[in-house]
Amino acid sequence: MCIEDEIQKSQGNHVMRSLLIICALCLVVVACGGDEGTKGTTDLATPTYTLQPTKTPTSEPTPTETPEPGPEEISWGEARANIGATAKVCGEVVTVMILLDNRTVVNLGDIPSEGGVIVVITDSTMFPEGVIRDQYGEDICVTGEIVQEESDAGTYVKVGIYVTDPAQIEIDE
Repeated sequence: MCIEDEIQKSQGNHVMRSLLIICALCLVVVACGGDEGTKGTTDLATPTYTLQPTKTPTSEPTPTETPEPGPEEISWGEARANIGATAKVCGEVVTVMILLDNRTVVNLGDIPSEGGVIVVITDSTMFPEGVIRDQYGEDICVTGEIVQEESDAGTYVKVGIYVTDPAQIEIDE
């Protein structure tokens, strides 16, 4: 026999073995009932399960703590009298300016020279685009330390709050 004949014979043996294994597996499946449920099977005990009610652990009632009061809520007109205090200042948005340095400036109540409160949002990207701009004419509340600065022209004192966290601004939706 040449080498090619031996290779063909060897491959033929592998094919035959594979076919025999497949046939044997088919016989086992048929003997066990295949996919026809329990047909052809012996009496095997079917496990049964009984649901038992579970006891929910009860815990001692926890005393409810009284939350600490937040900063005092004041109107924009009262901010000038509360410089240095942390307060929640509320008022109508009268102007919104988005600056090139990525800050947004909002005036509450009136323009700064007339006593309005300046709200400086230090990073405009902390709010989705348009959210603050869309508040024009709406009432909002801003929580933070009320600070004062002299105007650029030195003719009046600006009163404002710096916003570094979106949670500082409450917007009615």
